[in-house]
Amino acid sequence: MIGVVISWFCMSRFGRRTMYFCGLSAQFTVLLTIGFISLAHNNAASYATGSFLLLFTLCYDIAVGTVAYSIVTEIPSSRLRTKTTVLARAFYNCQGLINGVITPYVSGQMAVILGCWRQSLSGLIWISDQVAMQNCLSAATCVEQRANPYVQMLNPGKWNWSGKAGFFWAGTSFLCLTWVYFRLPEPKGRTYGELDILFEQKVSARRFAKAKVDPFNISYSMSEFVDVEEKRE
Repeated sequence: MIGVVISWFCMSRFGRRTMYFCGLSAQFTVLLTIGFISLAHNNAASYATGSFLLLFTLCYDIAVGTVAYSIVTEIPSSRLRTKTTVLARAFYNCQGLINGVITPYVSGQMAVILGCWRQSLSGLIWISDQVAMQNCLSAATCVEQRANPYVQMLNPGKWNWSGKAGFFWAGTSFLCLTWVYFRLPEPKGRTYGELDILFEQKVSARRFAKAKVDPFNISYSMSEFVDVEEKRE
């Protein structure tokens, strides 16, 4: 809720591309940090991992998770917007199925401990005694016994990556970050007609925010956009 409200004000001020890029950068940093923290095997590392997971959720809610809904409706061309949105959602659901198989956040001891820790944090009560921790471990064992055999990444009985899964997802975040830098344009302040012209003239995604467009003049050439950029610089 807090992240979404913050996104309302930031989106109109900083733009979609900037927020998405910064959000992915923050997520990449957090995931990489979680991976390195997992190299230490102690209770302090578990608490630190839980804290960074909450920070990851906040970054996601402020930027990537919220801005994506705006981008997917603004970037497609007017004639193909419905089809593009449907295809994007279909691929999103497929990716969600893959994540659900390889990342069993509801199985394994680490996930249950962090869930107990998060629940205690919401009630301003820390898990500090051995009895509470033992209850979490017992619950984890119960979940492991009933876990789907296809869940792999965090399950101690399977891949047992634990917090090291942060390295894997940091890698995927870096790939997305690279794509966003080179391919995601800035639709802030643009009409659908202006976006169509910029795409038609094959303007670089990094130049969308500064390119000058006259929707009543359709005789644009790529050199005109380059000249505008050079003059402004």
